[in-house]
Amino acid sequence: MHRAGQMREPGEKLPVVVNLSYGPHEGPHDGTDPFEVFADLMITYFGPAHSTPLTVVLAAGNSRQGKVHVQAHVESGASKVLPWRIQPGGRTESMLQLWLNKGARATVTLRSPSGATVSIKPPQSNVEYPASPADTFGAKYSLVNGRPCFTLYINPTEFNPGGGGVQLIAESGLWKVDVHNDGPKAIDLQGWIRRS
Repeated sequence: MHRAGQMREPGEKLPVVVNLSYGPHEGPHDGTDPFEVFADLMITYFGPAHSTPLTVVLAAGNSRQGKVHVQAHVESGASKVLPWRIQPGGRTESMLQLWLNKGARATVTLRSPSGATVSIKPPQSNVEYPASPADTFGAKYSLVNGRPCFTLYINPTEFNPGGGGVQLIAESGLWKVDVHNDGPKAIDLQGWIRRS
């Protein structure tokens, strides 16, 4: 924006277009993410009347949403099991965020292909699997703008020669995420797998 302002001739409008063609998948997807708030402020400030009006273009339809996004409805007292396939040969951590509606209460359990589990229930904020395979997966809970968010993470499934240090390798295969509704009202959840 500063450079466009320097290039602009007196009295000229010099529009700027920002193309975000490869964005993150994680986040609340409701306009409250810090980046979304910042983008809205920039677009408002550099609106059509500004001498350097700003337009932000977002990519759509190029990230195989069906493979990285889940929606589920869970009635009070019920559970929903979500499959999460972790590929072999992965040299980066896998992460899944589950966003619940405001006021929802849940216990989330992550189960490895061999049956090891970790469960998190608010007000717990961070849980790692305590025994062998130590620290290869875990879960975090946070409350973001009143919305419960569970972040599940699994270590890489292959040694990364450039990763340095001790690397604890997680299992590949079909993991399961169990969301149990502990509250009196139904849960509508949205889940997003982070881009590697």
